[in-house]
Amino acid sequence: MMFIKIGDRRINISVIKEYRPFKKPSSSGEYYSIEFVFLDDTKEEIYFFDGGEERDEYIRILDKNFLLNFS
Repeated sequence: MMFIKIGDRRINISVIKEYRPFKKPSSSGEYYSIEFVFLDDTKEEIYFFDGGEERDEYIRILDKNFLLNFS
């Protein structure tokens, strides 16, 4: 069983159906996030206020550990 950390929680990776990056406008500029969609179709976003590099690195780690690449 494998887990990822989202905030203070540990989530079993097998209950995540999809994750995707977002870049959204805000009143103070832009913010970056990752949206997780769970098997029951609930969604949760984690935010990266230090810019896209931190978010992109988090996605690289997820992809490296959990993504099967067929290309």
